[in-house]
Amino acid sequence: MRTSHSLLRAGVRRRDIRAACESCAESVLALPPLWVADALDTLGEKPVALAAGIGWPWGFSPAAAKAVEAATAAADGATELWLVVNLGALESGIDVVVLDDIQSVQDMAAASGATIHVVIPDGLAPRDRGRLAQMADECEVDGLIVGSDFTEEVVTALKELTELPLTKL
Repeated sequence: MRTSHSLLRAGVRRRDIRAACESCAESVLALPPLWVADALDTLGEKPVALAAGIGWPWGFSPAAAKAVEAATAAADGATELWLVVNLGALESGIDVVVLDDIQSVQDMAAASGATIHVVIPDGLAPRDRGRLAQMADECEVDGLIVGSDFTEEVVTALKELTELPLTKL
């Protein structure tokens, strides 16, 4: 699994982004889309990929809004798009909404060259984690982002469902 440093939380300020860029030793820095351009300037030539959290934190935005958010982040320099699908739709079994989220961001990403990684957050029921991993796999996204509370047992179970690369928050 790759290493990452996440600033995907409420209240992240410019100084937090700049401090993380200056000290970042991880291969990926995840941040809100607003701060991508600033982080790119601060990183300079440092070999750190920028990942923008799309639909963060619960994925409630419509698919079209996520596509715009992703397009903006990619134009600003994000090379990875960490997509949070509509978790309420996922847990309700409304797969068409989840698949539309993924497809909308994929359509945008095809033009930008950014990679798409679907986030499987902490707290999802095992059945929903598995369904989301399988949908992401079927949509041929580039990887999965798993929550920091996932045990090795959970990660192993996900690896049995998909061959997509995993990044742990």
